[in-house]
Amino acid sequence: MKFTKYCLLIIGLFFVFPHTTFSMKIGQLARKDFFEDIVGMPENEFRQKFWWKDGVLIKFPDSVWDARSKRHTYPLSIHHEWVKEHLRRAAIFQGGFTFYTIADLDKLIGKRPKRLSDRPQFTILIHDPENKKLTDIRYLQEKNKHAVFQVASTFWGPLEGGMMDYEASLTDMLPHAVQGEEASISAAGATIFRKYFMMEYYYLLEQLKDKLPTKKEKKDERLRYSIDFDKALSYKYYESDIKKVGIGLHRDIVVSSGYGTGSKDQGTQARLDIVVDRQGKVDTTKTQIISQVFTSAYSMISVRSKKLINKNVKDLAQMLLDASYEATVKAAYLALESKRLEQQELFLSLIGGGSFLNDMVWISHALSRPEFVDFIKKTGMHVHLIYRPDKPRAYPVRNVQDDIAFLQKMLTVADDINGTQLTGNQTIQSLIKQYVTAYYGQDTATASQKARALKRALEGGKVVAQKVVSEKKLQYEQYMTLSNGDFIGWIWDKDASEKVLINLRKNKEPIINTKTGQANFLYINPDVPGTMLPKDLILLKNSRKFIQHSFGEPSNKIKYHVTVPLEKMMVKAMAQALKK
Repeated sequence: MKFTKYCLLIIGLFFVFPHTTFSMKIGQLARKDFFEDIVGMPENEFRQKFWWKDGVLIKFPDSVWDARSKRHTYPLSIHHEWVKEHLRRAAIFQGGFTFYTIADLDKLIGKRPKRLSDRPQFTILIHDPENKKLTDIRYLQEKNKHAVFQVASTFWGPLEGGMMDYEASLTDMLPHAVQGEEASISAAGATIFRKYFMMEYYYLLEQLKDKLPTKKEKKDERLRYSIDFDKALSYKYYESDIKKVGIGLHRDIVVSSGYGTGSKDQGTQARLDIVVDRQGKVDTTKTQIISQVFTSAYSMISVRSKKLINKNVKDLAQMLLDASYEATVKAAYLALESKRLEQQELFLSLIGGGSFLNDMVWISHALSRPEFVDFIKKTGMHVHLIYRPDKPRAYPVRNVQDDIAFLQKMLTVADDINGTQLTGNQTIQSLIKQYVTAYYGQDTATASQKARALKRALEGGKVVAQKVVSEKKLQYEQYMTLSNGDFIGWIWDKDASEKVLINLRKNKEPIINTKTGQANFLYINPDVPGTMLPKDLILLKNSRKFIQHSFGEPSNKIKYHVTVPLEKMMVKAMAQALKK
């Protein structure tokens, strides 16, 4: 009742303050209510009210029948009226969905794409079993505005497993939600659009449908879609096939919920603010906006369970993985290039490396192809690969040796793109082995410790040693200008009685706030082994060892990250150094 009164109050404000934007504030959302949060009613009630039948909302207000797609279209003016009844509905119609093949992407991008940044990046985000949110897709979508996320989805819809069945409800995803489902739940408005409002569903292998036709069958009382099993076993690879593989790009969509706790069907998630203007459209400057790329791997479950794996199906699985990663970076480029932002981030998943039982060596091959690596280098894209070890399965494919080999291969990819020398770092090599061994050995505490150490070592390794070209000494601090243009400073904090290192530049902007005198820094901790600096700090030759912690990300195990007021003289000196 209170919720209804609040909605009516907001509707009235549209008319009292016609030039005002409105928002629903951040809070906690029960996961089971993700659909109702956006639409204003439970999914079953929504389907009954608008007569959901055979993929059509027959009674949706003023919908128009489209003979070509055999679906109803929904004029934008009608969206406005419907949105005013419940403001968060605006998230459904925010952004746009496009289907592309790799051939389409190549044609649109051309041979000489514009650079997104001066320096390409490839980083590996290591899963910490005691701090899971740092590699959780919900948390990453919540925290990285305008970033692009690769969604491990299916070839149909693009919707998650079983959602193409008209009888299936989106809330059916909850009990078995993994990366793809979680990404979709977090961006619920866009998911609702693809299920209920998009003019047509897509088969991402449409241009290969003669070789790889879709098979439909009832399973668990749901209509399931799959690639015809016999066709997969007899697949013959042609080089031209990869250009015909498609992806779905859903641009500029709303993140309505973030990281959560509790069980998959009974837990809670952070409920994010959605700001809507007087036309009933999302204000993207004040709302968390991302883009998603939908792709998939071939599911090897049936092949492995029946022990029928052969060269043909391996070639098929490899071709689809190669296509998935190549198409993702190219689609992400289209989404990012138009924004002209300083941060151009793409987050990748281990497509097929979970329940679809693809070999890690296949994924490794796809991520090291020239078509993938060279495109990142050419465009200056910043790419983050989310690495998570696997969980126990009925038909286990991943193991300690294969995951170690995979991470070692990713070091060579990082070195190629970043210009670093991670591969030859014995500390990193040792940490990879210790981390993966501990994780698969279910030694959570050790795995977490090694994950943090590996994360620090990888970030420290990204920085190439720079020559000190100028130096300034003041009463409390010493400044140095490095050959790459960065300023760094040793600052003596009297209260802490310790020396700290602060980088005065981050994305060409100072980390220090010269108006308030607040600055982030890290205490020196000589007891921590290895090179342990975050990417925002510079490691000087012969400097002491540091404990690492990314700015703004608290940790319940690290007590060294603080914010302190600096003396006016120090603030003034820093500001002067930045101007030169």
